[in-house]
Amino acid sequence: MNMQSRKKGKDKKTEDNSLEDNPLIGIIGQQELLKELLTWFFKRETGLDCACSLNTDQTPLDFNQDITKMRLVLLDCESINSTTLRNKLDAVSKKIPRECMIALFNVNHGQGIEKEAAYQGVRGVFYQDDPLGAIQKGVPSILKGDLWFSRETLFKGLQESK
Repeated sequence: MNMQSRKKGKDKKTEDNSLEDNPLIGIIGQQELLKELLTWFFKRETGLDCACSLNTDQTPLDFNQDITKMRLVLLDCESINSTTLRNKLDAVSKKIPRECMIALFNVNHGQGIEKEAAYQGVRGVFYQDDPLGAIQKGVPSILKGDLWFSRETLFKGLQESK
């Protein structure tokens, strides 16, 4: 990679991250390596800082940073069902700032939790087989106020509302 293309990449990163208050992203999940990799990825590719927490039924949320600037929480949803999702979302919502949004990641297409997630106010869903580019594009979009759901999920929701 030459210096000019490296500079273009940096300029694009700065353009994409036009979020004025440098929001903090919270990552909640059981897999420490996954959380650390996502933290590294977001910092490197978007300039966004992350705070991580373990979330189990026995352990309360304990982020490794001050959460007053937290604007989005990514909740790891590997092997979760609609009932468990509802309980986790209720617990997380009580622990984060009111203006903080929630998105799900590591969702399996067969779990069928998208509809429940949307009803619970979740702003986006990232699947296990999504490329990193989808997360790199989706998280800043959510932070700017957009929703991030698959077209299939949106279509099913529209069909069911008839």
